Amino acid sequence: MPSTLFKEGKTRPNENFNSSDTLIARDSQQTHVPLKIELPALRYRHRALWLLGFYIPLLVIPWALTCVLVYHPLGARSYYDQAGLEDSKLTLHRRMDNALSVINSFTGIVTVPIISALLTQAAVVYAQRRRKDQFISVRQMFALADQGWSNFGVLHEAWPPWRGHTSGPGAAGSPFLWLAAAFIMLCAVQQPLREALVSKESTSIMTYRDNTAAAFGVDKATARLLGHDAEPFDLAEIPEDIVVQNVMNSLATFDRYEMPPYIWTDPGGERGFVKATSFGFGSKTPGPWMQPTPDYFVAALPNATTTGVLRHRLMRLNSTVDCDQINMSNFPSRCEGQRPFAASYNWTEGPAVRLCVPGERGLYPWETNRNRQDITEDFYLDVSGLAPASGYGNTAYNTTLTLHCSVGTTRGYFEMGNYRNDLRPGPLLDRWEELDPYTDQPEYNDWLPNVWRDKNEYGENYKSLRGRRRRPMAEDKITDIPTWPAPEQDKTPWPTIPTSDGENRTMSGPLMTSILAMFGEQSFFASINESETALSQICESGRMPFITFSGYERYANECSTTSSSDNTGALGSTISKFLRSTFNDTSTAVNHLSAGIYFTNQAMLLQTVRISDGFTARPILTGSGALVQRPTVSKGGLVIVSTLVFFQLIGLAYLAWYIYQVPTWTGLLDALAVASITNSLEKGSIPAIGSMNSSDLDGLNETNGTIGVVNTECEEQALVVDHPGQKSVELGLGAPGLFHRRLVKFRVKRYTDTAMGCGCEGCRRRRAMPETDG
Repeated sequence: MPSTLFKEGKTRPNENFNSSDTLIARDSQQTHVPLKIELPALRYRHRALWLLGFYIPLLVIPWALTCVLVYHPLGARSYYDQAGLEDSKLTLHRRMDNALSVINSFTGIVTVPIISALLTQAAVVYAQRRRKDQFISVRQMFALADQGWSNFGVLHEAWPPWRGHTSGPGAAGSPFLWLAAAFIMLCAVQQPLREALVSKESTSIMTYRDNTAAAFGVDKATARLLGHDAEPFDLAEIPEDIVVQNVMNSLATFDRYEMPPYIWTDPGGERGFVKATSFGFGSKTPGPWMQPTPDYFVAALPNATTTGVLRHRLMRLNSTVDCDQINMSNFPSRCEGQRPFAASYNWTEGPAVRLCVPGERGLYPWETNRNRQDITEDFYLDVSGLAPASGYGNTAYNTTLTLHCSVGTTRGYFEMGNYRNDLRPGPLLDRWEELDPYTDQPEYNDWLPNVWRDKNEYGENYKSLRGRRRRPMAEDKITDIPTWPAPEQDKTPWPTIPTSDGENRTMSGPLMTSILAMFGEQSFFASINESETALSQICESGRMPFITFSGYERYANECSTTSSSDNTGALGSTISKFLRSTFNDTSTAVNHLSAGIYFTNQAMLLQTVRISDGFTARPILTGSGALVQRPTVSKGGLVIVSTLVFFQLIGLAYLAWYIYQVPTWTGLLDALAVASITNSLEKGSIPAIGSMNSSDLDGLNETNGTIGVVNTECEEQALVVDHPGQKSVELGLGAPGLFHRRLVKFRVKRYTDTAMGCGCEGCRRRRAMPETDG
């Protein structure tokens, strides 16, 4: 056969091939009778498709499911589905999580073997001639047969990559080898990278057993009642005197170190109150109103109450006090408003007090909806004739004071601490969002009490509470309760506590109500007189506001003279001390008014809950939920792993396309294939057992290992027909003929010889030895 030209017209030393260069055992000196045997065929091997069909689902499906489980369980819209997950979905999630762990471990084990098997099949295609200028040395082919892409010893011999096809370092390397090594590295690092980027965390989720509307039966429900919240329409009916009496009792008994249980730090404020700092008060911790400008609010449940996996909103009230000293001339000559509270008190040898709270007493200042609402109230105080400030050291105090205080109060709702917000209370909500009172896909777990069920029945001597539970809307009215007014029979009426003028007014704003507790008709100011028992009334009744807040010792001297002849002077001194210690300057006034308004807001909420508990007060519950494992990964991690999976899929698709470009003569470039190739080399090309020297390696570097078609003429005329209906083709190392798709199912021509009975290595080599002279 003629030699074939390669790069720049040069020929390789072995490109003048003869029969010994082919993959067919031939003997040109004898004529043999061919035996009828089954011939191997050029064909497409389906092993790659089976491997890809098995591996790609292992690669894609677990990662796709992991990406889904990062955000929500299967069959649910979120891990925080406030309708609650059913037991079947929880079981499915747990089983899926376990299955993914097993599949990922299995995938990590089989990735390298499967990819290596595909590359071994692709190496057969790479070694077959598909272009005229294609060349691969025998040494490079042996490196591929050794699966050098996963063999660090072979890769070391093939380094550097740019030195291939030459002698010396890098001669064992080929483009296929390095691309295969890069691809198998890409595939191999994915599973460890997933383990590094994707972690597991335990998440508490709500189950249907925590949903009081879904869990029917005591044995199924797991939610636990924490307390109740007041409804806006119930707050609008609370009598003034109920709150005033409660505030009077609170102001007479609390001190500056008290930390009320219903006070909450405002997460939206600039500065919260501190529980463990003395601020110069010794070992005791001052109350929030004695700390520098704390931001807090009051609610109907104790501070730091959490609801577990449930999401509840709770009403909150917070007030801000700002006081300024003004000239006496700026005190209002007429207290403005339709029904303001104005009062004045005078004592012989005592101070004269005037006060004014503009507005309308007895008018509830808020609307009955649940959206955020802000109100502002004002308070004016004028005091003259204060007794000298004895017992106060060298500090100078005025005998008169005139103050104007402005109080802003906000009422609204906040989300209580739960597992969704890391058990931290949320900020003030501007609006109450609830689109459907009967939705089964809620954002919160707020429910109105059973009296709101839509199929309740009330009879003369019975009632039946059944039907759907109703969710609170932005505004609910008591008259909206189904079958109203029949349910009114269960309502507990407010007790009647007549005031001095016989009226039972509705509560006003928190500032006016707290001033009424200090200076109103039932306050100690209104009850004392200039009789001989007036001073003892103050010292013994315990009704003076802030007496324990400011310190009882302030009044020790005066109270020790209750039986003396100077009772009137002691009374005036006591009242002066009270006014001076409470309103002497703006900061003192702010502290005391803040405390009074806090207790007013607290009394309004707690007294309303107490009277409406069991009827319209909204229940607040907590649920423990169920603990599940979920994958967690950052967005960057998702992008990295997804990108690597995408590139691996692209690589696998290209590998499949490459493998099925042409039919192949063998399924794998393995030891058997290498044995066939070695048998086709010239005798002496491969040395006997032992180490190979550099000359041996140089010979392999220069020997063309590309497998081509020996007969390049028209298949219809030149290809041998060995059996009726079968065509065959002869293959050889360095042969110039190209492989193409039309050769599929062609038989690879292989002859055997009856005369060559012995097939051992020694006999085969002797028959191949050249003849000698003589």
